[in-house]
Order: sequence, then C-alpha cells, then structure tokens
Amino acid sequence: MERGFAHLKRSAVGAAVYHRQERRVRAHVFVAALAFLLDRALEKKLRHAGSSLSSPLGGAPCETVVCVEVT
Repeated sequence: MERGFAHLKRSAVGAAVYHRQERRVRAHVFVAALAFLLDRALEKKLRHAGSSLSSPLGGAPCETVVCVEVT
C-alpha cells in the first residue's frame, strides 16, 4: 500500500498542501485514498485487458477532460 501512495506522490502535480482544520485534513486524506483506489482499479483493468500501459499512461486521456459550469 505504501508503494502505491509513493507512486501517487511522484505523479502528483502541484505544491504541498497544508491544512489547519481537522475536517480539511480528513477530507484531504479521503481524497488521497480515493485517488489511490482509482489508480489501483485502473491498473487492474489495464492488466486484465492485456494492455502494456501503466495507470499514469492509461489515465492520460482523462487530462483533456474539462469541467464547464452551465448557468
């Protein structure tokens, strides 16, 4: 499990995040754990499909997804 978190830390983009409120720390840990689970699920699906891609490369197409707010 620690290897997975180390992998996520290496592939993460951005500066370190510091929280002062416990609820924000808990939320950050939740999001990190969710990201870890999604990464492992993607890795498993890619391996099952016989793909030579790893999860960082397999998730690359998602980087083009844009969130747009419609009012």
